Amino acid sequence: MRIEGTGLTVRIGATSILSGVDVAAEPGELVGLIGPNGAGKSTLLSVLARLRTPQAGTLAYDGAPAARMDGRALARRLAMLAQSGGVEWPLTVDRVVAIGRLPHAGRFAASDPEHDREAIQRAMHAANVEALAGRTVDTLSGGERTRVLLARALAVEAEMLLADEPIAALDPYHQIEVMELLAAVVRRGGGVVVVLHDLSLAARFCDRLVLLDRGRVVADATPEQVLTEDRIAAVYGVSVELGSRDGARFVVPWTRLRKADGEG
Repeated sequence: MRIEGTGLTVRIGATSILSGVDVAAEPGELVGLIGPNGAGKSTLLSVLARLRTPQAGTLAYDGAPAARMDGRALARRLAMLAQSGGVEWPLTVDRVVAIGRLPHAGRFAASDPEHDREAIQRAMHAANVEALAGRTVDTLSGGERTRVLLARALAVEAEMLLADEPIAALDPYHQIEVMELLAAVVRRGGGVVVVLHDLSLAARFCDRLVLLDRGRVVADATPEQVLTEDRIAAVYGVSVELGSRDGARFVVPWTRLRKADGEG
């Protein structure tokens, strides 16, 4: 499923969160949404998932207006891992992951119990949460809970996966593990749009980066084209050390070039 937003604009009161954003994503690529805090990354992801309606602009799935797609059909084709990641009930991990199969159940979709079980097991294995299957989510650490919710999203077996900062609460080992998992989704023919703050992991794993600043797209290209010293300085207000290893770029923030908003 190709997702395409044109001229997307979101305002809250007099404040513009997104201003005329053009963006597209499709299966076969891992797209990273990057930018400083408040740039509009999470808002854009929610618009692409049809969870927020923009005040202006158009959103299309496979070239047709997104509003025309039935909600249950959309839930089977597009999975969302939200940033908050809350679970309100003390469900066991395996039951939480099983929720990802709900779009495939009921009168509007053929349900195959054996396939559902296999999909759940594959998702739990991929997210490395099989050992947690019998525990309730309220006993898990923040990082463990994040991986469980990622497994729930993977269990949908959707064409497109949208993930909002899925590595934010994880240690370095599990950050790399999750990024490898997202890359594997793409290798299997799916598509991923992921919000990231770690520029090195974005450079290493993403096929394309969309850099946002103050609600506008500053750059949309390969990591090498987007992550230049001058552009990072202009958008993030920091100098960086750039390097490469095994053919992939890494970015180390080094010094602040300006005071943060609100600092005296």
